[in-house]
Amino acid sequence: MSEEKSFEKELDALKDAVDRLESGELTLQQALETYAEGRAHAKTCQGMLDDARTKISVLSGKGTDLSIESHPESDVGGEEE
Repeated sequence: MSEEKSFEKELDALKDAVDRLESGELTLQQALETYAEGRAHAKTCQGMLDDARTKISVLSGKGTDLSIESHPESDVGGEEE
């Protein structure tokens, strides 16, 4: 039985890969491997976020459109006369 991936674990692994790359202490080969690892974690995180977005839109009855609706009373930075 494989362990289910959690968003938080994937995000932590991505952050760890970024930290290792930014440290400047990796050889070129290690950096390439770490970059590939980070890309895989980023792709997994994006997939999980996309799934969550779909679930939210189904639960809210809005289909797949999750655009933010503009409400006149909440507009900021409008023109003043």
